[in-house]
Amino acid sequence: QRDYETKKQRKICVGDLALIMLTPRRHELLSVYMLGAGTLFLYLGYTMQAFIVYNNGEGAYLSEHSSRQTLESNTGIETAVGHS
Repeated sequence: QRDYETKKQRKICVGDLALIMLTPRRHELLSVYMLGAGTLFLYLGYTMQAFIVYNNGEGAYLSEHSSRQTLESNTGIETAVGHS
């Protein structure tokens, strides 16, 4: 009897609601989703960094190796490749 009364009077807090809502099946799905999103963003980040380094390196190379005669054509190449 006494145990029943203490359970009845116990208030439900936010942490209890989270445990009730996250059943083991939903918890597994959330974990798989988070791992998949993390992996995707990891590879996207590396791809974007490689593109940025390439783009900056190309612009630096063309500007260093341009003479007065080739400056205009090299600028056109950099603009076409860098903004495509």
